[in-house]
Amino acid sequence: MLNTYAHVREGEYVEVGVVVCDNGGKVLAMAAHKRGVRWGPDLAEAATVVFGVKMAMELGYMKIHLECDALCVATAVGKGDNGCSPIY
Repeated sequence: MLNTYAHVREGEYVEVGVVVCDNGGKVLAMAAHKRGVRWGPDLAEAATVVFGVKMAMELGYMKIHLECDALCVATAVGKGDNGCSPIY
C-alpha cells in the first residue's frame, strides 16, 4: 500500500510525504521532502504520487495499492489519463 500526502503553502512551497506499507499495515519505508515550488493542490498531489510510486518501484514493489487525498489524481492514475480540472 502506498499512502501519499501533499501540503501546499500557498505561493511558497510544497511538502510531500509517502509511506509504503505491507498488506498488514506494517511500515516498510517512508520519505518526505520540501520543494520550493508554487503548485496548486492537484499538481502537488500528482507529484507526490509520482514520487511515491518511483520510491516503491525502486524498493522492488511492482503491485501498488494507492491511497491519496485527491480523487481526480487517484482516478487519473486508475484510468491512465489526466482527469483533473484546473482550480482557479
